[in-house]
Amino acid sequence: MYEIDIFLCDELIHEFDAVLHYDHIQKYQVNIPKAIKLLKEITTHFTITYPIKNYIRDDENDNYIIAFALQTNSGFVTSGDSHILFQKENLENRFRKLKILNKADFEKMFPL
Repeated sequence: MYEIDIFLCDELIHEFDAVLHYDHIQKYQVNIPKAIKLLKEITTHFTITYPIKNYIRDDENDNYIIAFALQTNSGFVTSGDSHILFQKENLENRFRKLKILNKADFEKMFPL
């Protein structure tokens, strides 16, 4: 069994909240305040230090995710975002401790 610490920042909470308000997610009738409360209960909160560098050229709104991973020394970013995955090789070469995984790769690395 693995022990995994999951970090959460205000920027990620904001994005999580925004995604839960998308029309195609709303059809599932998610109790958004309850979901955010649960997320906060199972994660460790971290405040990102600004300014943030430009890590993701094609989508500057994703820069905080890379900064977040580097500042927490978490080692991993799990994402399905095409802009982040497109920069995977470049970022992993630049930051040797950083590994960017899609969901399938994460599940292979940490099987339940």
